Amino acid sequence: MTFDKSRRVFLQGLGSAGIAGISGCCTNAPGIVEDATDALEIGFSPLAPASINSSLRLTTRVIDPHCHLFNASDVQVGGYLAGPIANNLPSSIRWLVKGLAPIVEAFAKNIAISAYKEMQQLNDLQQELLTAGLTDGESVIDKQIDEHRQLIAKELAAEIQGTDLERRINEHLVGLAAVNAGFSAGFSERYLLETFRREDDLTVDSAALLRDPSGSADRSGSIFAFVAHMLSPRYHNLRKYQKAYSTSDDAIGIDTCLASLVDFDYWLGSCDHPVSHMRDQIILHQRISELSNNYMYPIVAYNPWTDIKENDASLTMVVDAVKNRGFKGVKIYPPMGYFPRGNAGNPGYPNDAEHPDLALLDAKLNAMFEECRSLDVPVMAHSDESMGRLPSHNKLGGPSGWEAFYREPGNRAARINLGHLGGESGGGSRGNWSADFVQMMGQADNLYGDLGFWDGLVEGNQQAAERMKSLLGLRLSDTEVAADRLMFGTDWFMLSQKPGWKSYAVRFQHVLKEIGVDDVILEKLFSSNARRLFKL
Repeated sequence: MTFDKSRRVFLQGLGSAGIAGISGCCTNAPGIVEDATDALEIGFSPLAPASINSSLRLTTRVIDPHCHLFNASDVQVGGYLAGPIANNLPSSIRWLVKGLAPIVEAFAKNIAISAYKEMQQLNDLQQELLTAGLTDGESVIDKQIDEHRQLIAKELAAEIQGTDLERRINEHLVGLAAVNAGFSAGFSERYLLETFRREDDLTVDSAALLRDPSGSADRSGSIFAFVAHMLSPRYHNLRKYQKAYSTSDDAIGIDTCLASLVDFDYWLGSCDHPVSHMRDQIILHQRISELSNNYMYPIVAYNPWTDIKENDASLTMVVDAVKNRGFKGVKIYPPMGYFPRGNAGNPGYPNDAEHPDLALLDAKLNAMFEECRSLDVPVMAHSDESMGRLPSHNKLGGPSGWEAFYREPGNRAARINLGHLGGESGGGSRGNWSADFVQMMGQADNLYGDLGFWDGLVEGNQQAAERMKSLLGLRLSDTEVAADRLMFGTDWFMLSQKPGWKSYAVRFQHVLKEIGVDDVILEKLFSSNARRLFKL
């Protein structure tokens, strides 16, 4: 694959090209023709891990109910990076993400590959394995990943070199070299390749990187690695996840993951839709799940604004995904611009960005929740005070919208997973969302929460450890405590923005043991609670 140099963004400043000014950004990829997607009968599952390392885990199974496998063609990626991603990062590295946003937006149409092209690649992979008589696809996929990363490094380096962004990157790397003995400063294609290949080195003391008190770890390298995930095929990202969390000697041994799609159509960027239409993303994730022998189960995204604009197209896709394609739940993203309940007439609704009619928004959300009850699947919602379309939207996933939801008696039995469970930090503008959500569980029969991306806990933050210990023991009723409704989670690949992300799961388990969590509770957190909520 080669990249057409005529499409170069030509950055003259940090992101000065602008997302809206990138030529042709609203072009959709061709749609997948389902009659052409039947998998070859090859007698094995080429995307399933050949073996799972169970030597480090303390439970019978490990289930991750919160991860992602989408790429840059699946979202309006320029607005996504420059908005929610950048706004959620420290200012010391935010400039890099904003500078990369228009480049990744341009690359979303070719290097990232659409769902349509990835379906073709999967068909080619199956044919290659069948022809070669191979019984697993790991070595072939690993070779593909290496070749694709070389392409990403080459094209990113060519795009950035000679710009103000390169100058600032080099200034940043020189500063790292001054405090990091042996660190090779200087932006180049070689620097990018070394950064990407560092992910394969599972012997690196990644736990030490997570706990790095000096801030000298190469956070810029983690951002570039995250961008590489955004520019990779989804099945490549599944393989990276498996190596880190399931198959390596240092892996915790995850048996099953649930990968959520996200749908930001209309909320982000100047384009109504990304390169890969949601329907094609759904079909592709169905195929990846099948070819992984259900190592990965998908969760379909719901977008209320799409239903307003497109005659309930989003809910129609949700019903099809659950009924016909093996999807295990539905994902909503309130920080894009809505409370889960009670937007119309709410004086707390932020009116600082374009939004649909709020009464219509409430009506579409109500219909979605009702349909999910009928389908008997859980709704998963981002519930941390983060990742808002604008910073003012961070609060939309908080307790107030869910309190309005549960004031309606008919919602008491709704199956809900609060992703991140309000976030681990507490304090600040949040108060303590995590404790508020746990208190809410006492009035909600099937309200759960996952602990994805609680990075402070594994970084050795003592306050985070104490909050976790207190949280797990909070009583919901005479027969239940919070630990009966909480679940481990990674939030990969969002977690891959952090140095040392590979050790997250093992460190999470280790910290829980350190604070005195017994084996019965560990089994609930890492396995049985997720099995019950998602009916696995």
